[in-house]
Parts: sequence; structure tokens; C-alpha cells
Amino acid sequence: MEKKTSLFTSTRALLQRNLPSEGAYPYENHKERGYIIWPQGITGSLTHKNNFAAFVISKNKEKGTYGIDLEEVKVTQKIFERITTEKERTFLLEKWGKEKNLALLYTLTFSMKESLFKAFSQDQEVFFPNIITDCLIENFDPDLKTFEGSFSRNTQSIRAQGEFFFVSQKDENGIRREMVLTLCRKK
Repeated sequence: MEKKTSLFTSTRALLQRNLPSEGAYPYENHKERGYIIWPQGITGSLTHKNNFAAFVISKNKEKGTYGIDLEEVKVTQKIFERITTEKERTFLLEKWGKEKNLALLYTLTFSMKESLFKAFSQDQEVFFPNIITDCLIENFDPDLKTFEGSFSRNTQSIRAQGEFFFVSQKDENGIRREMVLTLCRKK
């Protein structure tokens, strides 16, 4: 737990150094859920995993909101099935190809949905009771490393585009960790 707290704190310290500020803390942490409440006109997203942190900041929220996520490649088929619809699973498996590493696809799918969720949830009027059914992956190109997703509520549909990257990192014990980094923007 101490390691996770330290990463949480150091990620926010880096963020604080990169945000324009009038006072000591240019952002707020949501008290119950821990996510960031951005200053007026600024948007961004942050992620951290296994001593690696990344964030994206935009000083012009009018151009869109962002979501970023980093996941270690270890998401199981059971989780993949829980976070996707049957239509999404069929589409993703077809695009990915069954001969490729399925654990990588499962993790990538989880990360894409998480970054979509982060980008969409920055709108105060949007509430996600269930990331599984609310954020849908609608386009996916493993060769170009791009994806698109949407969130629909009533008649309104919000779309976002993203990219993904594969990251390999050695931990403090010299063990190589394979990870997926996704970044998306909602216009």
C-alpha cells in the first residue's frame, strides 16, 4: 500500500509542477473517488502503474477532453467478457486476429475503455453508472494503433478518438513488465 500511495503522491506532484497556478494546489482531488477536478478551462488525465506515470494536460478545454490509461498485460478473458458486449467482442477478436496474443487484446480493451471513460466523464452533465455498457469501442485498427469509442445517453452520442502504445519496462527486480498505454480525446 505504501508503494501505491507514494506513486499517487509523486504523480500529483509532477502534475502540480506542470499546471499554471495561483496557489499551492491548482487542482482538487474528488474526496470520495480520488479523481482530479480540473481548474476552470483546463482538462487532462493521469495514470500510474508499476512505478510509471503519465499524464496529459490541455489548457484549452474547448478543444476537447482527454483520457489516458496504463495497464499491465494481465487482464483475463473473464474480465474481457464482463467489460464488453457480445457485438464488441466479435468485432475486436475479428480485427485483432485469434492468432495474436489474446491477453494483450484483453488488456488493451480494458485500457481503451478506461481512457474513454476518463475523457467522457470530465463533462459535469455526464454520469456513468456502468462503464461496461456506457463506453463502446466502435472502431479499432491494430495496425495503425488507433481506436474510436462512443458514449450514448438518450439521443445524444459523444465520440472520442484514441491511440495506443505498447510499453515494456523492467521493475526494480529486473522483471520485464509488458504494458499498454492508451490516450484518447473527446472533441
